[in-house]
Amino acid sequence: MPSVNPFAMPMREALAFWADKVPMARADFDEMAEQMHARGFYVTGLNRIDQIEAVHTAIYHALSDGETFEDWKLRIKDIIDQQGWSGVRLDMIFRTNVQSAYMAGRYAQMTRPEILKARPYWRYSAINDGRTRPTHRAMNGRIFPADHPIWDTWFPPNGYRCRCGVDSVSGREVDRDGLTVETEDPTGKLFEPTDWRTGQKLPARLLMPDTGFMHNVGKEWTAGFAPEALSEKLTDLKLPRGFPGAICRETGGPVFTENRCLPKLSEMDIRHVLPVTAADVMEKGLAPETYVKAFLDEFGIKDIDGQSMHPLPCGLSVPVDKGFFIDKATGGWKATWTDKGPYMRLLARTIKAPYEIWQRPVTVQGDTRMALRLIRMFRTGKAIVGYVSWSLIGGRWWSATAFMPKSGRSEKAMYRYLEAQRGGVLLYREEELK
Repeated sequence: MPSVNPFAMPMREALAFWADKVPMARADFDEMAEQMHARGFYVTGLNRIDQIEAVHTAIYHALSDGETFEDWKLRIKDIIDQQGWSGVRLDMIFRTNVQSAYMAGRYAQMTRPEILKARPYWRYSAINDGRTRPTHRAMNGRIFPADHPIWDTWFPPNGYRCRCGVDSVSGREVDRDGLTVETEDPTGKLFEPTDWRTGQKLPARLLMPDTGFMHNVGKEWTAGFAPEALSEKLTDLKLPRGFPGAICRETGGPVFTENRCLPKLSEMDIRHVLPVTAADVMEKGLAPETYVKAFLDEFGIKDIDGQSMHPLPCGLSVPVDKGFFIDKATGGWKATWTDKGPYMRLLARTIKAPYEIWQRPVTVQGDTRMALRLIRMFRTGKAIVGYVSWSLIGGRWWSATAFMPKSGRSEKAMYRYLEAQRGGVLLYREEELK
């Protein structure tokens, strides 16, 4: 039975990774760009999408509910009986996918700017027992800088049923314990493994991950997937007749509507309105790079090419990097967001600390989509001076901003606009202040 313990997993990041995977047939997976493979899921031998979805859902329950290998097998018993899968085959499917989710979550955690600053080195960790592959054992304990290219190749899992991991290491630990930080990549070089039982040398071989595992699933998941600014007009879809203006859910509690979900914004505690100073609003006409750097700096990202995964309080995570502002078709800066440049810091603060998060249907060029909508109001002293409404629609984003006096809107008009932005299902509201 696999020794993977879902209870020990970084749940938010691992679940976000798994939820992002789309069940698909092997043929469709093979047609995807290689860098998109972290977003696809298939099972060799299964061609029916409903069966692939069933396996995917069963693994999600293992991650989210801490279910065991045996629980997982019970969920897909009919498929197992039909396919005649052996214990080894099942072990491989379960362990490889759970470990991939775990390690993608670890990567997202360890690449947060504050973690990288405190622990800038990574150490490969193998189990070192009779099941450990010689190449994986040869990597055990080796330390490289966190940004070293070796992690593009050797970030686990590095083979089917691989149990290896990566630990972060601080500079203080390196100095205190006299650890060696390597800079030369040993990948592809010959080495002589040692039999772990007898200590005898084995025939030389190349130091490489297993075939098909020379990549970093965590980096593929987070890199380049920041949502892109939406060019088309976004319109709220009228909710169906009989659907209340809002549905509010509480964990483990009832579903309730209207009054509890929609207290008037004009009556909220002023402490829920973030203070803003003149220095927080940037000048117009600055270079796009200046606005982008200001946005990223709010997330602790000092390098314009840096990135991190930002967890939203509703349980989802958003990859943050300059891709927010890049036209992915041309690689240049996208023009549609530049009018919001002066408010980049406040846009970032809305994503970092929204007052509310709503889920509601919208239309984009006639297509119906589900959007996450984050809202936040800002004040100077006790006077409401502006707001940001930010929507995430799949891999794209849209926002509306208004700040007095430049917006030409009164406080009353701003309240009226924001009230219209609320509706659908309330996923999160900032806790009441005491």
